[in-house]
Amino acid sequence: MIRCVPVVIDGAVVGHAQTDGRPLTQLDIDALTTFHRILQEQHVTQPGPDPNRTHPSPAQPAEVDLAAVQGWVFVLRQAKAKRAELDEVEKKAREHIEALMGDAVDGYLDGKQVIRWHHTAAPRRFDKAAFAKVHPTLAAEFTKVGQPGRRFELVEPKDDVAGVQPA
Repeated sequence: MIRCVPVVIDGAVVGHAQTDGRPLTQLDIDALTTFHRILQEQHVTQPGPDPNRTHPSPAQPAEVDLAAVQGWVFVLRQAKAKRAELDEVEKKAREHIEALMGDAVDGYLDGKQVIRWHHTAAPRRFDKAAFAKVHPTLAAEFTKVGQPGRRFELVEPKDDVAGVQPA
């Protein structure tokens, strides 16, 4: 059962959090408190990103010190860890359900259908590499090149200093 619970910080309700029915742990409360504090600080001290800027200007440095947003890095690490944990829980739950269902298509709980596990058609994909080997001129003629992008990647620190929780 998913429910919303109030998040109380310094005696004031600052928002609500969704939970799966179990009470919030101290770790959950600490993370929410940290997140709330970070949001308050960012709202007051940090301007938001420029939505009109799509590419970095040549004058921008290749590296930047993230001390001003250290809390956000902490929150990002916590969110990724929680997502990995939930992905594992989801995988185990699904494996148990699939094992019980066997070849059945529909699964019921208290007389109501809650699972449908049906067969799908085999995927068909165009093999671009094989086509390019056989017809290199046509492949080049019909290949569109898009705009370069950027990949955002959270790098795990090599020592504990960079990954400490903000005070």
